[in-house]
Amino acid sequence: MNSPLNLRFQSIAMIFERSVRLVGGVFVSVAIARYLGPDQLGLLVYAQTVVVILVVLSAAGTDVISLKWFMSGEFDDRSLLVNIAFLRLILATIIQIILLILLLQYYDDDIRSIAILGAMIFFSSFDSVQKLYESRGRGHVAALARFIGFIVSAALKIIFVFYEMSFDYFLYAIIAESFVIMCFVGCLHYKEVGISKGKVLSVNKMYKLAKQSSPLVISTVTALAYNSVAIFLIKYIMDDRSVGIYSVATRLSEAWFSLLSVAVVSIAPKIIVLAAESESESEYEKKVSRIYGFAAYVCIAVALFVTCISEWVIPLLFGEVFSDASGILMLHIWAGVFVVWRQISGQFLIANNQVSQHVKRFVFGLIFNISLCLLLIPLWGLLGAAVASLTSHIFVGYIFDLLYKTTRRHFILKTFSLVVKKS
Repeated sequence: MNSPLNLRFQSIAMIFERSVRLVGGVFVSVAIARYLGPDQLGLLVYAQTVVVILVVLSAAGTDVISLKWFMSGEFDDRSLLVNIAFLRLILATIIQIILLILLLQYYDDDIRSIAILGAMIFFSSFDSVQKLYESRGRGHVAALARFIGFIVSAALKIIFVFYEMSFDYFLYAIIAESFVIMCFVGCLHYKEVGISKGKVLSVNKMYKLAKQSSPLVISTVTALAYNSVAIFLIKYIMDDRSVGIYSVATRLSEAWFSLLSVAVVSIAPKIIVLAAESESESEYEKKVSRIYGFAAYVCIAVALFVTCISEWVIPLLFGEVFSDASGILMLHIWAGVFVVWRQISGQFLIANNQVSQHVKRFVFGLIFNISLCLLLIPLWGLLGAAVASLTSHIFVGYIFDLLYKTTRRHFILKTFSLVVKKS
């Protein structure tokens, strides 16, 4: 089932799905931003950011490790699916109860929007079915489910813009994506295997799963918080309007970063081969330096191009009301160099069993980013947040390597990949 041809087909399907979501997501974001304006867009982005973190918390790390569980055969598939889903539903219920209590106690637009989007936490409880398909060489099925979910959600958003619907309808459109994905994979799995018979639900098994997966919550939430901290601090130091303007710029730059991530994932097997099969240390470092150099020059070229066009492309796409986002995009796009360096070096660390160093990057990066945002946002506003984000990416993707002996050679390779021409 997992033949080279099948694996290649899976990879192509998943890259296609992600690329369509990224490109289509930008166009849909433009339509929504122009319709809602900075204030309501800021509220929408803030609520969605909070719920994404809550979804990760409700997963308790199972979203990261479930693929390994299915592939190892340590647990029966049906039992594993049921116990993961039930564990996540329990956590989702607890989170939703807390949100409802907060809504009753402090009723405002923020809590209400988060509580509505909280339905995503329940629907995401069945995401482990996607991992099952991926572990069985059918990742294209999960990719198709996500693709259909995106198309339905995007179509609803465009329809709501066209008919000038109220803010809440866009919350429902976001929820629709996770609902469609759940229904698609759930119905398909039911059609193939039917309803589980016999006792599959076990408190002991849920405890065992939670014990194994829970340490991964820290690293996953830290990585999410690292990328989202600016949104939260802008929200509470400034206002929703500022969040909306900032999110317009970062939506474009982060779409580019996500495409870089797709590229890095596609070369990850080659990175692992380099780590394992290089004939000598010098040959290994020469090849690694070439990868760093090529990635950096591509990112620099894109950053230069975006810097030149950002002053007119932001007003053209989103309207004059978002023109302040131009300066933010000019700064934020330069983080691409350090984002791709971090992603590539992260693959090398994983290939060399140095995962703890990879996690430390985000922990230190989060602390560094929060400190800079608290210092610079009151001084320079949104530009301060952009400077803090860029500086944090430089620290995480470049300077951090200087702190530890095991990563110091990557700091040197990154540096000389830009200034030394390799033969």
